[in-house]
Amino acid sequence: MVPPEGEAYAVPMLQFGGLARWLVVYRSSALVVFAEEGVYVFREGPSVLFHLPFLVSWESVRSVKKRNILGVYPHYVMDVEDDAAGKMRLRLRMEVKAELERYYRPMRAAAAELSPVR
Repeated sequence: MVPPEGEAYAVPMLQFGGLARWLVVYRSSALVVFAEEGVYVFREGPSVLFHLPFLVSWESVRSVKKRNILGVYPHYVMDVEDDAAGKMRLRLRMEVKAELERYYRPMRAAAAELSPVR
């Protein structure tokens, strides 16, 4: 699966699994591309041979919350429960806000409510 056209964003942290998600953690080694059909998750470089790209549909995204670590690292946390990919959590930089507002329905609706009336 080839990621769609669009900007690829670095993922500072990607965790797989349920309660034991801290056992499988990728730090700054995954990328995402946002699209109408969902979020494409992939890696670059030699590790791509062992970690094939996959698509997480928007229906599998359970929540996206804005978080802050010690007041100096604002970010989004995306929780996913997908039949194929399982449970995972992605920490995303704030630079993805426009993409989330464009594609993720709850954020798109909230952004529309805040938009000035024309």
